[in-house]
Amino acid sequence: SRLARALLLDLARLRYADLDSELSADRRHEIATQALAYQPDPFDSELPTYQRFVFLNALYDISLSFEQSPLIGCTTFTGKTASGGGMLARAFDFEVHPIFDKEKIVFLVREDGKLPFASVAWAGLVGVVSGMNSEGVSVVVHGARAGEPGVVGEPVVHALRRVLSEAHTTTEAAKLLAEREPLVSHLVILNDAQGHARVVERVPGQANVVRALEGAACVTNHLEGPSSKDRKNRRVRELTSTLPRRKRGDELTTDQGPTPLTAQVAADWLRDRKLAGGKSLDRGDRRAIDAGIATHAIIADSGAHRLWVSEGPNLDGDFVAFDLDQLLAEDYIPAASETARERIAGRAKAP
Repeated sequence: SRLARALLLDLARLRYADLDSELSADRRHEIATQALAYQPDPFDSELPTYQRFVFLNALYDISLSFEQSPLIGCTTFTGKTASGGGMLARAFDFEVHPIFDKEKIVFLVREDGKLPFASVAWAGLVGVVSGMNSEGVSVVVHGARAGEPGVVGEPVVHALRRVLSEAHTTTEAAKLLAEREPLVSHLVILNDAQGHARVVERVPGQANVVRALEGAACVTNHLEGPSSKDRKNRRVRELTSTLPRRKRGDELTTDQGPTPLTAQVAADWLRDRKLAGGKSLDRGDRRAIDAGIATHAIIADSGAHRLWVSEGPNLDGDFVAFDLDQLLAEDYIPAASETARERIAGRAKAP
């Protein structure tokens, strides 16, 4: 409602009034450039353009700071391919306006002195929620809840952008994440071309907890390190779908055993609508890995530098392949280089 939106904006103004001071000069410059270009701004009377764009880049953090966040629903799988490289598959469940699904964007980013990368998100975001760089490092974020939200710190989407811009391995990525304080609790899942996978649990005011993910593994939305006993994390376990999704994900990965992952298997897992034990669930049941609310999903073949992106709606459409060796090359020219992209058939087309 308009009243709820107004209250949210007022609270954001108060809680995050100095947020832009926590951003790097490069990110502030990008956001300011967007604000200048977005004129005339039809929403300027509600909140100045630049300030609203800063809040957009902290949307993940601001949403997670509220008890009924729409971000406690993501599922990620990791494993190895036949070549020994890593594979990461994630569904980004975000219960907001359908435009986040219909108008998703694959960004190709090349910054001076940094590693180029691809990111899947929405217009206006200069950070990362799902992406892979030219070295094959893949990164995604999951909502979690523990500790107290901060009012100073680096927005998670900018932390993930730093990872993709600088990290060659999951070890380097974990070190980069330890350099800055987060605003809110969350999980970061990492994968690299050497087949290493890690999950990083981040809680404001506490040291990051890094765990290796061995073999095929599943991550949902609850913390398993020292903050697992936190009252807020216990509520996530009790009141959200994190445990049913994790149990089903563990069942799928256990059944897979040592068999290498393929993009098709990963897509099937992301589209799964069953409980552990095999009972089918209706579309929209939040206990399903695919609850029909994903705004995007990716399958990142880190060894092959190939990124598959869901076409929509939700996870019903095809997954479309993007060859990052081609797309992130210095001599890449879109008009001259476009070819038909490989696809994994969606539900309507699958046999």
